Amino acid sequence: MKTKTIIKIIISAILWIIIDQILSINQIIKEALDPLMVGPFLEPIKPLVFLCFYLAEIAGTYGILNKLLDLLLKDEN
Repeated sequence: MKTKTIIKIIISAILWIIIDQILSINQIIKEALDPLMVGPFLEPIKPLVFLCFYLAEIAGTYGILNKLLDLLLKDEN
């Protein structure tokens, strides 16, 4: 993986943490899905479902910031 891509992912993750502290989208989703995920079969996969939402939010932040980060991390070649 290129260093540029790793830097973009790290910056996106840090910005996602800041956004999550201000407006916790995952908390809203967790509160909405908690009553639906009751039962012996759904209880074990609950953390996996929430992990998918965390990853989707980081990917969304990365997608939005990708062009901006390309401009900031432009190669001099």
